[in-house]
Amino acid sequence: MKRFFIIYFGILILSTGKICSQTVDSVYKTSFSKNYFKSFLLDTRDIALSPLHWDYKEYAGAALTGGAILYVTSRDLQIHNYFMEQESEKNDKIAEKYLEPWGSGLYSMSTMGLFYLYGVSFKNDRAKRVAMLGAKTFLISGLFAAIPKILFNRYRPYNGKSPDPGMWMGPFAPDFYRSFPSGHTTSIFSVATIVASEYQNTVWVPVLCYSIATASGLSRIYSNDHWLSDVMCGAAFGIAMGKLIYNSNNWKLSINPYSGRNNTGLMLSFKL
Repeated sequence: MKRFFIIYFGILILSTGKICSQTVDSVYKTSFSKNYFKSFLLDTRDIALSPLHWDYKEYAGAALTGGAILYVTSRDLQIHNYFMEQESEKNDKIAEKYLEPWGSGLYSMSTMGLFYLYGVSFKNDRAKRVAMLGAKTFLISGLFAAIPKILFNRYRPYNGKSPDPGMWMGPFAPDFYRSFPSGHTTSIFSVATIVASEYQNTVWVPVLCYSIATASGLSRIYSNDHWLSDVMCGAAFGIAMGKLIYNSNNWKLSINPYSGRNNTGLMLSFKL
């Protein structure tokens, strides 16, 4: 387990070190200042209000995603049974030791901690920034995932006499099941989105991040903790919140020479 974790972090660092040395057009705030902690509240507010500012494409995307999740709920039991048929001692170990800890935060937050340590040790502000955004996104995404968990209060596969994906008890039920969406999946996809967005120009980094997140999410089905629709919703939640937080904290500044017919100078631009 330790060997796997060290190899994974080493691969990321080899890439991020190279990328960071080539990036000179961004200004990052990388200290644990009052503004950083204030940004937790600001980003939470922005996420809550973001649907008010969507355009038709974003509403269409949300509708399509919701439709896909709704369709999958009709196949949840079939998929659950398939995963249960794959149970073995080897698969149990893989799910428990190598995949589930990414969603719980053990591996993902340890990785963010190593990113920050690397940034401090080698004066790499970009690595520190990724660590700080990743930690913030992990906490905020967990908060938002708890809301539908309480509202829908869906049975988990191990609740009841037999697995029943159609048991949605609502917010006023006396017991709490909270299967929908998967909190583990929401958390790992939100952190994966931060890293993947920051290093999107290195193709294999997003592939690695989302592959780990997907495997971690599927392990929740294998472990009999969630339905596939729980995992799909968690992934959609995590990606959306990761993108929102990354974009709201990513003012990219660039200075370019400008030459016109009657004047020359420098043009300052930034991307929100």
